[in-house]
Amino acid sequence: GGGVLFVPLLLLGGWSISEAIPLSEATIFGGAVAQSFQNTLKPHPKANRPLINYDTAFLLGPMAFMGTLLGVLFNTLFPEWLIVALLALLLGYSTRHTLRKGISTWRTEEVERLRGAGGVGGDTDPLLEPGTPRKHRGPPSADRAVNPLEIDEEPDLWEPGSLYQERLENAVEQEAKTPLGKVMLLALVWIVVPVLSLLRGGNGLQSVIGVRCGTANHWLLEISALPILFVGTLLVGKYLRATHALKASISFPFVEGDVHWTSRNTLVWPMLATGAGVTAGMMG
Repeated sequence: GGGVLFVPLLLLGGWSISEAIPLSEATIFGGAVAQSFQNTLKPHPKANRPLINYDTAFLLGPMAFMGTLLGVLFNTLFPEWLIVALLALLLGYSTRHTLRKGISTWRTEEVERLRGAGGVGGDTDPLLEPGTPRKHRGPPSADRAVNPLEIDEEPDLWEPGSLYQERLENAVEQEAKTPLGKVMLLALVWIVVPVLSLLRGGNGLQSVIGVRCGTANHWLLEISALPILFVGTLLVGKYLRATHALKASISFPFVEGDVHWTSRNTLVWPMLATGAGVTAGMMG
């Protein structure tokens, strides 16, 4: 994220690490809000639906909030030298990953350009690693599982006005709309978490209800949002798996880039979002 750029720049500008991290987060927040408003007006490039995948935000948002709360707590507890060391490690990893991704993307684009110009042939691509074969596409073989969504045959019940057709049309129609219910729930999370921060105080902020830092009431307010966010994410994951199973059963027209909400994705992705939240809250 932008924190690996903003925090070092703020440190070079003379800010302390405890000042640079919240300033970086405020800068990133402003840019994210502006970008979100801009993207809400854009359509999906390959389907009749909004550009923003609200299901993904609905699942990952609460756990990212939970990670941020933990990261802010770690930022308070950890010494500055440890935070700076962790930030340096993160910056080094991000730089390495970005360079590798950039080189890989450049090689892929060059291969496609040469293919379009008719300058590449054979079983290997010269811009890839030596000996790397091209990927060939062919019909499903015995050792490759057949995706039922790839089968061209349609069920016998696919007549106009049938139950299958009605469900498919309804699903496509719902996808074309902005899910106001999900947006409102996300907005509720955005409201509840800051309100709890105002109630508990800490980090130089006085509690609006007079809660003293370090007391039982302070820690109760500190952790009260965590189980709610965790249980809410489990329920959202269950809902997304059921919705995806229904779409698959009616041959919903998925497009490239669509997320298939399997049990693994609804568990692993929130864990990654939590880690990203911890990193953002602790190091900007």
